[in-house]
Amino acid sequence: MESIRRYCSKNSESLRMTLVCLSTGDAFGLGRVRAKELVGSCRTYEIREKDVEVVDDQRLRDGMDEVWDPRIVAEYVENHVRDRGTTHIVGFDEKGISRHPNHCACARALELLMLKKKAAEGLGRVGSIWVQETYSGLSQYLGPLTVVWRCLRTFLGASSCGRERVVCTAVTSFLFAFRAMRAHRSQLVWYRYLHLVFSRYVYINVLRALA
Repeated sequence: MESIRRYCSKNSESLRMTLVCLSTGDAFGLGRVRAKELVGSCRTYEIREKDVEVVDDQRLRDGMDEVWDPRIVAEYVENHVRDRGTTHIVGFDEKGISRHPNHCACARALELLMLKKKAAEGLGRVGSIWVQETYSGLSQYLGPLTVVWRCLRTFLGASSCGRERVVCTAVTSFLFAFRAMRAHRSQLVWYRYLHLVFSRYVYINVLRALA
């Protein structure tokens, strides 16, 4: 989220971030706690409480075994962006970063919204829809070295552009991310400490525009 905040601040002082979370994260019975914590975590990223929407819909239950209907997800996202005059949408790609089925359903919902946008059926002021690219294998856990690798690829001409936006953050971004995760304490299990230090997504993200 720090990457997206930085991208907004670089491109326009008037841009503000809003967030729609499609479930309360109630897989372990902590839905109310996690919904409240999310608001505090978003505050770290300068997202106001009134701009955070947490959906509590029994059709969108949290869990690895839960199958979400992308059409329902798309409806919530569309209502969110219409109500707030959103101009850009950023979400998961088809692999959903962690391959969580709920995340993947969100990606399919964005594809539906893109089709609707192409058909000139609305979406309010939305001008573009972006997805965060997923990486697998060792490249996920190279931390700040990922920034060096990406710069090298760009220098050698191996990096694509146009429909891509590469957003880097400061090497100390893990401290900022740690603050946000501490506000979301029920999610801060032991392995997420490792993610905060070594995950590439803390330091660099590639946003790809849906065609």
